[in-house]
Amino acid sequence: MTNPEILKEELKSPEYFELLHRHEVMWRSLGIFLSFCKMNFSRAGDIAVRHFFLRVLDDFLQSVVAINYLCREGIHHTCRRELRYLLELSVKACLISQKSEASELEFEEQIEEHKKILKKSEFNLINSIQFKLFTEQSAEEFKRDVKRMYGVLSAYSHSTPFQVSERLGRENAGKAIGYEGTEELRDLNEHAQLTYSYIATLLAHALEEWVLGDFLVESNGERNPWHFRKSKYIAMLDERFDYKHERQENLQRIKSDRLADIEF
Repeated sequence: MTNPEILKEELKSPEYFELLHRHEVMWRSLGIFLSFCKMNFSRAGDIAVRHFFLRVLDDFLQSVVAINYLCREGIHHTCRRELRYLLELSVKACLISQKSEASELEFEEQIEEHKKILKKSEFNLINSIQFKLFTEQSAEEFKRDVKRMYGVLSAYSHSTPFQVSERLGRENAGKAIGYEGTEELRDLNEHAQLTYSYIATLLAHALEEWVLGDFLVESNGERNPWHFRKSKYIAMLDERFDYKHERQENLQRIKSDRLADIEF
C-alpha cells in the first residue's frame, strides 16, 4: 500500500499542480471555442436559432465545468462518465444538425423529428455523419479514433469487471476517492484532451466553414494559439484555410509550425 504521507506530498508536488493547470487550460480552451461559435454564427440569424448543436451547447459547458471540479477533487471515474456522455451528445448533435441543415424546423421540432436518433445508444451513428472538411482517408481515421475513445470511456460508464478491478486496485494502493495521484491525473488528462478535440472537430463539421475559419485564422493570418491547435485533426482543419490572402506571406512557416506543433 502507498504510504499516506508520500501520497499527500505527491498531491502537493509541482508536477501534480502542473497537470491540474493543464486540465484547466483544456476545458477553458474548449469553452472558448464553443462560445465563439455560438456568438459568431448568431450573425446568420434564424438559422443560428434553429441550429441543433449550438442549442445544446449549455449541456457541454455544464459538463466541462463539472468535470474540472471533479478532477480537482480527485473523482476521476465520474469525469470519464461525463466525457462519454459529451462524446455521444456531440455525435448526435452533429448528425441532427446536418440532417436539419436544409429544413426550417424549429429546435423543438427537431427534437421530435429526430427522437429516434436521440434515444439510440449505439455509437455507430457516427458513420452517418458527412465529414466534408476531411479527405475520405482522414474521415475514416477520425471515426476509428472516436470509436476507440468511446469504447475506453464506456468501460467506466457501466459496472464492468475492468472498472471494479481498477477501483479496488487503487483502493488497495491507498488511492481512494480524493487521493488520485499524478499518474491517474495524467491518464485522465489524456482522455479529456482527446475527447475535447473530437468534440471540437464534430462541431466544426456541423457549422458553416466560415465560422471555423474566423476562429482558426487570426487577422494577420497566424494560427489561433489555443490549446487544441496541437490536435492532428484540428491541424487538418486549419490547413483548409491556407488559401486566405493574409496567410500567403508567411505560409511556409505557418505550415512548418503547424506540423511541428502536433502532439495528439
